Amino acid sequence: MGGETLVIGVALLVNYEDLEVEVYIQDALAPVHIQAAWGLEVTLPPLPAGLHRISVSINGVSIRSQGVDLHIQYITEVFSIEPCCGSLLGGTILSISGIGFSRDPALVWVLVGNQSCDIVNLMEASIWCETPPALQMPHAGTPTVTAAVEVWAGNRSFIRGPSPSLVGNSFTFTYEAAATPLITALQAEITNSSLHLRVGGSNLSNSVILLGRLNCDVNTQSFQSNTSLSGCSIPLHSLEADIYPLQVRHKQMGFANMSAVPQQFAVMPRIMAIVPSQGSACGGTILTVRGLLLNSRRRSVRVDLSDPFTCVILSLGDRTILCQVSLEGDPLPGASFTLNVTVLVNGLTSECHGNCTFFMQEEASPVMDALTTNTSGSLTTVLMRGQRLGTTADELMVFVDDQLPCNVTFFNASHVACQTRDLAPGLHYLSVFYARNGYACTGNVSRHFYITPQVFHYFPKNFSIHGGGLLTVEGTGLRGQNTTSVYIDQQACLMVNISAELIRCIVPTGNGSVALEIEVDGLLYHMGVIGYGNAFTPELLSISQRDDILTFAVAQISGAANIDIFVGISPCVGVSGNHTVLQCVVPSLPAGEYHVRAYDYIRGWASSVQVFTSRVVITAVTENF
Repeated sequence: MGGETLVIGVALLVNYEDLEVEVYIQDALAPVHIQAAWGLEVTLPPLPAGLHRISVSINGVSIRSQGVDLHIQYITEVFSIEPCCGSLLGGTILSISGIGFSRDPALVWVLVGNQSCDIVNLMEASIWCETPPALQMPHAGTPTVTAAVEVWAGNRSFIRGPSPSLVGNSFTFTYEAAATPLITALQAEITNSSLHLRVGGSNLSNSVILLGRLNCDVNTQSFQSNTSLSGCSIPLHSLEADIYPLQVRHKQMGFANMSAVPQQFAVMPRIMAIVPSQGSACGGTILTVRGLLLNSRRRSVRVDLSDPFTCVILSLGDRTILCQVSLEGDPLPGASFTLNVTVLVNGLTSECHGNCTFFMQEEASPVMDALTTNTSGSLTTVLMRGQRLGTTADELMVFVDDQLPCNVTFFNASHVACQTRDLAPGLHYLSVFYARNGYACTGNVSRHFYITPQVFHYFPKNFSIHGGGLLTVEGTGLRGQNTTSVYIDQQACLMVNISAELIRCIVPTGNGSVALEIEVDGLLYHMGVIGYGNAFTPELLSISQRDDILTFAVAQISGAANIDIFVGISPCVGVSGNHTVLQCVVPSLPAGEYHVRAYDYIRGWASSVQVFTSRVVITAVTENF
């Protein structure tokens, strides 16, 4: 049938490493594995039984044989089939002995009663296959069904390789009711580590219980003094909650008749305990659900509570689930609830084997009756008044918007104070959380509070009509969650830096007294007014030059230290002077006229009509002729 090794001796095979050698058995190529001075070693291709021609070519030249018949006889023969009989429901492992079987499962198949006998293992001299169920059940008066066994060799598709041929057809297999194990009782028990399955019936020794893809060998040990049942155990770590097909198979005879017992077995998740057993009526309690078979490789796990509550899973394990109780909708003041906790794993609802009830009691829940806030700079202090608020500092946590911690500075049963920084302006809400009990209820008081931008002062209040001055705004709540803009007479002030307490920006051009406004997250707040005027507009009055020093007469500047002077686009270096006279070193420039400008960091751009003329200076003339 192919796959075996054939050795071909070749005389005078010199320089064998550089030769192109091809070997054919009939018309099928036999791959060459060894090419040596003594000859060739090839793997026989799959071919039907019979006499086949061998041809060898080297570098395209056919090699003659001398004293050797270049033919090979392929022999496939079936000697015996065991056992003779087995279960009506199939599952009997047939052992077929013979010669010349291929190791390729695509080239060998077995039929029992015109049904496929699934190949389990395949060797050159042996085939093992699993019998299918009998096509028809026997009559009461005839407890057996005889089926012909056929062994075929070749390729079923006819596309490649040998056409199929029948190599064994004089054998039969008998399905017998007496050889069919019978199950009359089934029991199951789950312990902390195993699933124990027990079966009762006939012909059960040397059997295996199949639960889905898992299996265990049946033994006859006594289970709780019940000696009439045989059983085995499957570790729980190899299982998860699901519905499994259940079969019993005798290792020699095949599958058992299980018509008297369920042929599917549901492995159910179990809840053993819920910790804690009670919590806040407003949700937030972190529940620890302890049990068995709580995990799922498909991540199909859900913890169910009674409406209007859910439990959001935080972590998941085979024996433990952590989830947080969440209230859908607004808290219900004065309400108490008794919730049955169930876990749904792979669509199967848990069984309760312990405490599975969670109590949400209003009289045991922390309650906040009043809330006040005070903002000083970037620091916001929150003071809460209520009932059952403080027990131990370790378990009390306060959050703004469920994310930003509010650090607890004081607590007792009726008062809690906390502080947080840099809250963005707008609407916020407060959550008081207890590690053991969950969220505090808010009773009839709103847990929301509002942070409004506050401007303490801004400076300077007067600028150059040409703009460019640096405006500084100080206050609280100045930086929004999304956007912050400053407008002067509806023109944007170019941002330099921004924080919750400080904004710096470059003012635009303007004239007269105009409105100063801040827009935070789309809301506009009026801060005051600023003024533009000639009295606060720096001015360059005149310019003179001596050597490389420029001297300027100036007016309305904030101070020499705040001034930059530009000749064209080049800075004039080393500005010094007082409120009326400034000096600087003229930059090196090509000959030409340049507009002179001045910039006051505080007030903005100066008025200037001054022009500096850079002249060509001839220092020498030398004859060159």
